[in-house]
Amino acid sequence: MNTNIRNFENAIINFINQSDLSIEIKRIVLYEIYSQLKEEADKIINYEINRDEQNTSIKKEKEDSDEQDI
Repeated sequence: MNTNIRNFENAIINFINQSDLSIEIKRIVLYEIYSQLKEEADKIINYEINRDEQNTSIKKEKEDSDEQDI
């Protein structure tokens, strides 16, 4: 694992462990954060998939148009 990622993970773990909140509350909060991050990641992935599909479609249309010109 990348050192920066490991340091980031350890910093989060240490911060969480220093809190006086119960483990159940910590879990709920972490799950909520995870859900938000997952939603954002899904949006980015879907955007990239749509962009790639559009680029593929445009490229295919151009190729089809070039073939008709011959």
